[in-house]
Amino acid sequence: MKEKFPRLFSISQCSESVVGDIAHRDNITSEGCSRWCLGWRRERFIWEKQEEEQMVALISNVRWYTDAQDRLVWVGDGVNKQEYTVKSGYSVLNKEDLLQRLEIYKVLWSLRIVPSTIVCAWRLLLDRLPTRYNLAKRGIQLLD
Repeated sequence: MKEKFPRLFSISQCSESVVGDIAHRDNITSEGCSRWCLGWRRERFIWEKQEEEQMVALISNVRWYTDAQDRLVWVGDGVNKQEYTVKSGYSVLNKEDLLQRLEIYKVLWSLRIVPSTIVCAWRLLLDRLPTRYNLAKRGIQLLD
């Protein structure tokens, strides 16, 4: 909520709370919660009250599991939906990176410019230009 409602977050007395902490315990069902224990440091302005209504509407749609213990669940790679592994985390990061690179390459290779310029830009994106740093990484020493 900090990112979506930053103004409400700044005046909230429960800024360190999770959704389950501000739910009124007597009104929790599996469909959601109808009452919330929201505390404010000061009286809200009209536009802040409108934001509060939006926030309550958003968090009221949370599905509650009243018979289960609160826990974190990894849903990253779609294969191991309950278990985080380094492999699954790497896979998610790699897919995102790959998709971004593919989009950049599509744009790059579709440009109508001199091919040598495209190749130079492509090598730059791949960090394959013969800079002093890249040559040093490969064990090639240059004389000044």
